[in-house]
Formats: sequence, structure tokens, C-alpha cells
Amino acid sequence: MAFFPERLQTTKELITREGTVIAAGNNVNLGASSFLRLTSGTSLTGLAGGLSGYEVTLINATGATVTIAHNSASSSAGNKIATESSADRPLVNGAAMLLKYSANLFAGAGGWQVVSVLTGAQLPEGTAIAAGNDVSLALADFVRITSGTSLTGLAGGISGYQLTLINATAGDVTIANNSGSSSAGNKIVTGTGGDIALPSGAALYLKWSANLLTGGAWQVVGGVAGGFKTSAVQTLGAGGTPTIGTQPFQRIKVKSSGGPLSMATTLAGGTDGMTILFIGDDSTNTITIAQNDAANGCILNGDVVLSKYSTLLVQYDSSGTGRWIEISRNMIASYV
Repeated sequence: MAFFPERLQTTKELITREGTVIAAGNNVNLGASSFLRLTSGTSLTGLAGGLSGYEVTLINATGATVTIAHNSASSSAGNKIATESSADRPLVNGAAMLLKYSANLFAGAGGWQVVSVLTGAQLPEGTAIAAGNDVSLALADFVRITSGTSLTGLAGGISGYQLTLINATAGDVTIANNSGSSSAGNKIVTGTGGDIALPSGAALYLKWSANLLTGGAWQVVGGVAGGFKTSAVQTLGAGGTPTIGTQPFQRIKVKSSGGPLSMATTLAGGTDGMTILFIGDDSTNTITIAQNDAANGCILNGDVVLSKYSTLLVQYDSSGTGRWIEISRNMIASYV
């Protein structure tokens, strides 16, 4: 989305200017004003009185979100609005929008083109949602997950819609990749090829694109504190399999349930590039990881015995049937 700081400096500066007061609605009369304040109404479908080159700055001062309707039949030809996303878009309270009239819009009928938007601030706490399927955003762009354990989709996406998502629960929330549990247009593409775990307190940035999947989807474009996972010490019996998360980098401490034991010769499948650092936690109750050239097995430079503080670093290669490949190891001699 384009921004024009010379035209839209800050929401605070704009809101302090008086402007002409209007109510959101259909065919709203401009009154020859170039600066408008929406003080009531919930949906704006058109503005009457446009001339070629006419620019209008629109501030939402209603105290709530106003929908800016794209090419709405509720307003007359020549008064309609073309949003930057070619779909209805939310204008949150305190946000500003620059529109310019063009006689070439809507097959020569004329209309208002949204040129830029300066987004107003959301409440610091963000809008609270429960993780689930097809979760409604209620037009928010800053969202806190306060309950639930799995998020498969978000309803209400339009092209260019950007969203900050924070895990405010006490545990991990699974962000499902292209899940069939949510409808087309609401699904999430994690970019990892699989589900990801969002730890408590971590954030993700998502952007909706009409070009993803069928009917559009949310693309994860960044995150904060979401890529690393540590685990409590995992105690394994003979042939036991450690629990592996979905984060791209994980640190897993292991020990046996009694004396030297070997864990399972295959691990759960990972996503390409997933990296795990195994750390031994006990010099008596050691865990052996054996070389195994099989699906989801470990390709090692010989078997590894993990005693206290000894480490093995492996990375998942998804080509073929998938293997965990050794990167390095460190055997702490004084604890062996």
C-alpha cells in the first residue's frame, strides 16, 4: 500500500484539524470541502460532488470502524469509491484516507480512487480472539489469541490486509498450514510447508493475498520470538521416541529411564531445514542415537551416546523419504 507522508503526516495531526463533519452513508455531499471528518455512520458507499483531480482527505472520527465500500450499487454512478484492494475495506477509528476523483474510473462514469491510507492506532491490548476455524477478525489489524490451541483460518481478508497476531495464551498455539478445517479464502500459508507452533508471547505478521491457494489466503511474512523452542528434559525408555515440536530450531534434552538405553531409530518427520540440538542430561542414564539410513532415520558419522552435556546437532532433509543429517557433535569427556 502506498503512503504519501507529505499529504498524510500523522493521524494525530489530522484529527486536530476541524474539517467538514459528515455522516457515512450513500451519495454523501462533500459541500465543496477537501477535508472531511466522519462522525457517525458505519458504511460509506459514495461521495457526491467530485470533479477530475479533486482530492479529499477523510478521517474516521466515529469512535468505531467504518466500512469503505468498493464500487457499491448503493451510490450513484460518478459518486462511487474504488478502494486500493478492489474490495470493501475497513477504516479504523482515527485512521485517515486520501481519495482522488477520476473521470476514467468505472468505465468512464467517474469515481473516487483511494490513493493512500494512514492506519490509526488500535488499542494497545489488541482485539481478543479464540484460536479455531474461520475466526472472525472484526476488521482488526492487531489481534491477541487469548484461548484455544490451534488456529486454522481467519475470516475477513482482503488484498493487502496486514495483521499482527500475538499468542497471549499460556502455551503454544499451532498455526495450521493450508488446513481443510477452514474455508477457502480464510486459510493460512505458513511458508514452512507445515504447521508451526507459536509460543506464548510470540508474534506473527500476516498479509492476505488473493493470489494464494484457491480464493486467497493469509501469508505469514514474519514473526518475533516464534522460531526457537526448548523442551523440559525428556525421559525415554528403550526404543522411545522424543517429542518434536514444529519450530524451525529446537533444543531437546534427553536421558534414559534407567541405565544406558537406545532410543528409536527413526524420529518424527520434520519440515525441510528443521534443526534439532539434542543434549544429554545424565551421565549414568545415557541415550544412544543410532545411525539408520531409512525414512526419518538419522544419517550419522557413527552412533552417538548422549551423556551429560554431550550434544548432537541434526537437520532434516525432506528430499526423497526424508532423513535427519548430522551437522556436528560434541562429546564432553569428563562426563562420559
